Amino acid sequence: MDSPLNVARKRLLSLGDESASAGRKRPRVSVGVSPSYPSDSPATGHPRPLSSASSFTSTSRPCSPRLDDTRSSMGLIPSVSSPPPAPTYPECSAKHHIRNTKISWDFSSPGAVMTCSGDNVVFFSRGDRVHYKNIATGEEVGQLLRLREGDGDLRVLKCAPAGDMLAVGTSTGLVQLWDIKARKKVASWTNKKTVSAMAWNANGDVLSIGAEKGTIRHYDTRIGIDMKNVGGMKEQARKVTRHQGCITALEWNVDGRIWASGDSSGIVYCWDGNGKERVPLDVGEFVQRRKKMQHGSAISALAFCPWQPRLLATGDVNGIMQLWNVNPLVQHSNSTTPGKLELSAPITSIYFSPHCKEILTTHSCNTPSPCSSSTTTRTRTRARADTLTNTNTPPTLVLPWPRQTPTNAIAIHAYPSLRHVTTLVPSLSLHPQTGVETSQDTDQRQGLVGSVLNAAGTRVVVANGEGKMGVVDVWAKRREVKRVPSFLGAMIR
Repeated sequence: MDSPLNVARKRLLSLGDESASAGRKRPRVSVGVSPSYPSDSPATGHPRPLSSASSFTSTSRPCSPRLDDTRSSMGLIPSVSSPPPAPTYPECSAKHHIRNTKISWDFSSPGAVMTCSGDNVVFFSRGDRVHYKNIATGEEVGQLLRLREGDGDLRVLKCAPAGDMLAVGTSTGLVQLWDIKARKKVASWTNKKTVSAMAWNANGDVLSIGAEKGTIRHYDTRIGIDMKNVGGMKEQARKVTRHQGCITALEWNVDGRIWASGDSSGIVYCWDGNGKERVPLDVGEFVQRRKKMQHGSAISALAFCPWQPRLLATGDVNGIMQLWNVNPLVQHSNSTTPGKLELSAPITSIYFSPHCKEILTTHSCNTPSPCSSSTTTRTRTRARADTLTNTNTPPTLVLPWPRQTPTNAIAIHAYPSLRHVTTLVPSLSLHPQTGVETSQDTDQRQGLVGSVLNAAGTRVVVANGEGKMGVVDVWAKRREVKRVPSFLGAMIR
């Protein structure tokens, strides 16, 4: 017979079993932590018996698998890679500011002979005349000079970066220097060969002239100014005869220590700006154990970086742009990484932005077939073309990338990644009424044939094959951070 104490104990145990079976819950398992099951009995080595009130009984539901268990988690949780971060652009980037403007005018065609002064005055050719237009004030087109019979055709116009000097070169080798503000000729002489390229140094006192036969001469214009000693200037001119092909591009860097030359065979040479070296700098890629800077086609553009003086960009008529670190002390290749960009459309000009780390390239029609495609006719239209009839704003066409080749367009690239930023088709390449891009197989004349960057580095003036010029806003000026003196610093003084 059970004692009253044993009877009470059994009654309590029976009540515990009923409540456990009625309200038993699944054990909560935190992420990455397994449930702490009772350990084995150290004395007997057998599982320690569980009380009837415990939730971890033999009839309990199996617990959830551990998330850190690779055998089960691989099948339960798929691995999802996070998307790459969206690219960011500075406030002055072309991503935010590139657009067509209403400014346009006519010039002579074919070819685009144009340059821009430090006062944002664009000089361009109209037959045997040189005209000008101030794109900052919007004043009417004016005439600066007219060539005489026998002077030849206008080939090159180049404004000095500092001062008010304009250099004019013709097909007969005639070179003239004009004072822009006084509007008078200050010097004139003749070379033996056709002038094919020109470049001023950073100070605007040395004029480099390239000829069709590959010769380059440097003239110190301070000697022959005002017609006083032109003969002495010609006698003291330094001559370079390294190139074998026609000189197609010349460029000085911003500090005047290096200049570059490119020719029709695709060769690029870099030179010491002090004039003492008669051989080019040992820079380029290794070709048969020698460093060379060479493209597969004619050089069409050279550009030095304003915020990195030894960085040089070279472009050719096949649409290939290369970047170089012009440092002869580098033992390995001088090509940057990444250093090559294939754009599939002829490059007509290259410009570095002075306000942010971006590069601008302008492109003409595809070669060798002139702007033609036998498969499709591109008709890229603007979104909401119906707004064209209700506004005078020039049509703006931004192309996707890299699905479309930047033919007859302006392309912007980020440095140093060379990632595409944006591409714009100037309004000169769009139909004035419909806003549709010129068809490749019907009209090559509206292809871009030239451009020039303004002195502020914010606008580019482009010209097409029909004799039209227009202005495109590209970059905004970088805002200067104003430093305010602190109150603490004033108190210390």
